[in-house]
Amino acid sequence: MLRICAIVLVFCFVASACPFVKSYEVEPVVAQCSGWGSGYVSQVVTCNFDSLAYCELFIGASPGKGKYQLEVWDYLNGQRVALSEPVAASREYHWLQFKQWQSTGIFVKGRKYEFRFKRGSDDSINCYYHDGNPYPKKYGWMEVDSDSEPEKDLACRVYGRMNTVDSTYWGVNPGFNDWDSPEFLLKWVALAETAGVGMARCPIPWTWRQPDSSAQLFDFTGPDIAHEYIHDSACCEVLGNLSLCPKWVSTRVDSVVGNIMYWSENCAPRNLFEDIDSDSNYWARFSEATVKHFGNNVHTWEIWNEPNDNCTTNVLGVDGWWRRSNSGYYGTDTTLRGLCSLYVRLCYVANSAIKIVRFHENDRVLIGSLARVNDSSAIQSLVMGKTWLRTFYEIATGPWNLGVFWDGVSVHPYQNRPGLDPDGFEADAETLRAIMRAHGHDGELWITEMGWDTSNLLQQANDVCETFVCAKASEALPAGGYDRMCWYNFRDFGWHCGLLDSAMNVKRPSFYAFKQAGSSLTGQRFTRRVLLGDQRDDLVRVYEFEDLASPRRMWVGWKNGSTRPDGGSVGVEIPVRADALAAESLAYDTQTPAFEVRPGLDGWLSLGLNERPIFVREIGSPKRPDLVVDSVKVAPEEPKVGKVMTVRAWVRNIGNRETPEGLQTRVDFYLNGKLIGSDQSVRPIRPGETKCFESGWNEVMPEMRGSGLFSAKVNQDQRYVELEMDNNAGYAHGEIR
Repeated sequence: MLRICAIVLVFCFVASACPFVKSYEVEPVVAQCSGWGSGYVSQVVTCNFDSLAYCELFIGASPGKGKYQLEVWDYLNGQRVALSEPVAASREYHWLQFKQWQSTGIFVKGRKYEFRFKRGSDDSINCYYHDGNPYPKKYGWMEVDSDSEPEKDLACRVYGRMNTVDSTYWGVNPGFNDWDSPEFLLKWVALAETAGVGMARCPIPWTWRQPDSSAQLFDFTGPDIAHEYIHDSACCEVLGNLSLCPKWVSTRVDSVVGNIMYWSENCAPRNLFEDIDSDSNYWARFSEATVKHFGNNVHTWEIWNEPNDNCTTNVLGVDGWWRRSNSGYYGTDTTLRGLCSLYVRLCYVANSAIKIVRFHENDRVLIGSLARVNDSSAIQSLVMGKTWLRTFYEIATGPWNLGVFWDGVSVHPYQNRPGLDPDGFEADAETLRAIMRAHGHDGELWITEMGWDTSNLLQQANDVCETFVCAKASEALPAGGYDRMCWYNFRDFGWHCGLLDSAMNVKRPSFYAFKQAGSSLTGQRFTRRVLLGDQRDDLVRVYEFEDLASPRRMWVGWKNGSTRPDGGSVGVEIPVRADALAAESLAYDTQTPAFEVRPGLDGWLSLGLNERPIFVREIGSPKRPDLVVDSVKVAPEEPKVGKVMTVRAWVRNIGNRETPEGLQTRVDFYLNGKLIGSDQSVRPIRPGETKCFESGWNEVMPEMRGSGLFSAKVNQDQRYVELEMDNNAGYAHGEIR
């Protein structure tokens, strides 16, 4: 068990300036700590990255010569996924870095991993921790020799990389209307190529493939035409949506034309509970035949469309599942569970039929297709998406004992408001992810429909860009986010979300916004959201990306809609590392409006953000100072209360530019987390130069007596921008008598 001497650190969340996602960080503060023998100490962390970059452990005293090693284990299945090369400690009281890895597995976002630090030669590990649970327990905790310490978190850092954005992240729904018309599809292909679309959600309605029981063969003429254009010509990855039931096989044969509430196409097919191999399980045979027909060209399937949404009239935009999916929803859940059970069986049959086909055993099957997440309506017969999904998991993993047989969840997180609400957008993802995690599921979460109406064309254009950026950035949130996103439609018909008019002849501002957002982000890797540290974080969003082809970065920023009733802009400061920058506003037409920006001598770029998003790119090479604290020393070695004491810090510039002339470089000195002094200089520190800063006391105060962790932090108020900011502290241990 852990032997606790004192609280030994505090948690400090700082937006990282390095090109990695900072998954976890707890810093050391207080001197007292505990030691272990030949065992290990570890931190459980929820993964929010695609691949591991490096880790750091803060070590204290390191008697002995045993090297440190880090193993990373999948916390649930007990499999090791990474092993570091052994690392020797060059000095005490510093961050020990682990960068060389032998990978034995993969990292999955949303899954918990145990970062286990060990040491050779039976030498103990002198480490630091916090017992105030700064890292939420639902995401992770500290462990020692397999004993969980749920109230404690280890002083370490975990950095990860996000995958680069490719064109398959951005999708568009071709739609049902005229989707098998060559004339329509020629336009669609040209638009997709112009806009850079790499994915399409294609409907494969059963009603059109087997309209009557006499049809011995399925008719795939329409989908084949669409597939030829969308997959072969436009080179789009295809998501196949299986839905709609022919009247002859529907459980609602009393279909009434014009009343979608009783429309047989929206109802479950008969014989769902027949053996999946049976010829009379009509849904299984349709699913299997579809997969075989499209062969190797489609490997992602979505089952049905918005089963939690229904209607009482023939109003367009609501799809329905059997009669009224929320019948009994208000007051009793009996009917809801019954209707959701039908959908569970529908998905199970489709999943089984798909994966029995050779070469499709590992196909991705998405369930849900949820209409919104936290909205419900008795009038529109809309069941909350979160309620429908939770019920689905409970049925599948509970009385039916099917387990989590599906691969991911799909959602349509439409918002009934003008302008994107980024907090609500992220909350929808967090809500669904929490339901998935509660059932041990870390599959993907896809947006297969998203859009805004065209009542305000410029606002719709802003929403396109902002939604794309927020969706991609959401992947790195601790709670998890969205893995893909599909805009509702190019063509504007019925639901009024189109990027073009109903004839697909007039490109709206949103089309140009779609194109610019996609082309700007493709090839980039998300690194962080730039946090300003004050109330402006509620008013604006600024996100940072890095181009893998160069070390240059890009920022996308805007003021959230309706956050300033006076219509004024919100001033922000962005830390840029290059003097040469290019900036442009979101395009509303064929012209992309560029404007000139220049950072100050301190490296900070000041901008005024409004509702129209802007893009800022580094076009010059990064050129900034980069300060590190090489060492911290206390004199005399054993200071005494009432006597003189001096603490010195040696600061070195490892960057490629001197610190700005006339701007103060300040070092703050701490003892066990409490500020005890500072020193500053306005003289520039040249690249490669080391400068000593010090703070002294003529008389050490009695309250300073005891074991202490001294720390020196340089430029922590960021008077000027550095290349990186994660290495600006140094430490030393002292005993004041």
